[in-house]
This record gives sequence, structure tokens and C-alpha cells, in this order.
Amino acid sequence: MNVSGIGVLLRGKSGIGKSETAHTLIRRGHRLVADDVVVLKKLGPSLLLASHNETTREFLALRSVGLINVVRQYGRRAFQDETRVVLDIELATWRDGELSNALELEPKFSDYLGVQIPYIEIQLQPGRDVAGLIEAAANNWYLKQLGYSAAEEFMQRIHNSIQ
Repeated sequence: MNVSGIGVLLRGKSGIGKSETAHTLIRRGHRLVADDVVVLKKLGPSLLLASHNETTREFLALRSVGLINVVRQYGRRAFQDETRVVLDIELATWRDGELSNALELEPKFSDYLGVQIPYIEIQLQPGRDVAGLIEAAANNWYLKQLGYSAAEEFMQRIHNSIQ
């Protein structure tokens, strides 16, 4: 997916809700790059490009609905041929009792073809706005590229209040 110009590799186990989440993101104005089969190409030491194979181009498979062509259904702006992957988001089953909102001062990474990509796990639970969480993660990544970290600002505020 391309979320506000930010390439997001959305992954998880079969049936977890990746395509449904992608569909929601498309309806919110973001763009599909590939569904089910993602072609990754390393273009440099820190540049990873994602694309589709020609067979699946523009198609999104939705359980209980079937195959849809996002361009025919939502217009040309709903799809793009490729995107630079800068964020790896895994949708996972909710695990009770596990702290999943830590400050994450130490980022986690995935490795694809020797390229380190920031990694985030989103645990699913009924009622969660998963598409909204992906949008927030993409926007947060962008702010970090500009040099801003909400977690660091928060820790600094705590440090200042103790002083």
C-alpha cells in the first residue's frame, strides 16, 4: 500500500484482515500497489521497491465478496504500480496481558534483501480502527524522518517534571 505517499508493506497470516484493511485504506484515498503477491526489488543499500506481478495488477481479493478491480471500482487514483517500502506493518492476533503500546524508544526492524525496514506489529481486536492505526504509523514514521519523535518528547517532559 501507499499511505499518504509512504510505502507500507502490510502483512500477516492468511485471513487476518490484510485485504479488508487495504480496502478501507483505498476508500480513504490511499493507493493499492499489490495484493497477495508483492514483488520486492533492491535498488540500493537502503532502497527497497515494491510492485505487483502483472497478473494481480489492480486486483484486491476480499473474502466473502470476491475479486475486485480497484481502478474500475474507485478510479485510477486507487492504484499505483510501485512504491518505495519504508514501513513493515504486521497484523497479528490480539494477545491478552501483553503490553503492546510501549514507548518503543528502540525501534524494531525487518530485513528484506539486506535492507532494514522499520517494523511495527498491530494486534487486532474487534472494533479497532486498523486502517486508522496504519495511517497514524505512516504519519509518525514521516515525522521521525523530519527529526521529531513523540516518544522522546514525552520522555523529556517526564524528565522535566521530575526536575
